[in-house]
Amino acid sequence: MKIDTQSLLGDSANLMPQGRKTGSATDLRRKTRIATWNVMTLACTGYQVAIVREAARLNLGITGITEARIPGSDSCRVEDAIILHSGGEQHTNRVALATI
Repeated sequence: MKIDTQSLLGDSANLMPQGRKTGSATDLRRKTRIATWNVMTLACTGYQVAIVREAARLNLGITGITEARIPGSDSCRVEDAIILHSGGEQHTNRVALATI
């Protein structure tokens, strides 16, 4: 006796999606480019915008940033990116992470 699994399981029988649909879950098979970047500072006017634009131009999804020198710990939205930064009140030990 042959059982038709398509009729029993409906759409869930197709375990490998054929394409990304609007409103679907994140496709974990998509490649994400990750990079690290040693900058001198991001504390000056316009530097955060410049690094976000350059990371977008290079198609980087996640960028680790050393020597960011942004005071305190916080997050900020710059254009279409989010920059998370952590550091003390000194000009040392400050890093950031940008997600594009």
